[in-house]
Amino acid sequence: MRALFLAASCSISSLAFSAGSTTPGCTYDLAKDSVAIGWTAFKTTAKTPVNGIFKVVNVAGASAAKSLADAVRGVTVTVDQAQIDTGNPARDKTLQDFFFSKLAGPVSGHVTSVTEKDGKIVIALTLNGATQELDLNYAIKDDKEFSANGTLDVLKFGAQAPLDSLHRQCEELHKGPDGVSKTWSEVQVHLTGRLEKHCTP
Repeated sequence: MRALFLAASCSISSLAFSAGSTTPGCTYDLAKDSVAIGWTAFKTTAKTPVNGIFKVVNVAGASAAKSLADAVRGVTVTVDQAQIDTGNPARDKTLQDFFFSKLAGPVSGHVTSVTEKDGKIVIALTLNGATQELDLNYAIKDDKEFSANGTLDVLKFGAQAPLDSLHRQCEELHKGPDGVSKTWSEVQVHLTGRLEKHCTP
């Protein structure tokens, strides 16, 4: 799911699960080192995107399963919010000092349900010490490439103070052509990972 936050696109498409891709007699497991998590935050009234990733993602609870969906269900991921990358070291430091360091507790997520028919996944996301369900659209390509996308509002996690802290620090940088400074509370999240397939001869 480390790749989840690597997506640079600002739009979230509805991703469908290919139910016929599971092969009888085979098992699937999530390659822990493949999981990537990224985000797209927004500034200015024009909603200019800012993309970033968590450089360190720890995965637990992954085990072999008979279906692609079951290989993801029950997985827990925890990120190191002190190690981020937006492609701009100065911005990384600002985000760390004025937003992530202001959050109470670590950021983690636990996959609670997967609905293959609708291509939906639900994650119990813990951020700023609060836990809320986050709905994602997901897809699995070629029996191996997993991706999921969704949107969260940091205010629903009680993060008004960290958001205000960041906005005050970036007030001038978050002004658009209209001269209005805006830091959005909505954040798109992106997860990716690789599933490994094992079949009995």
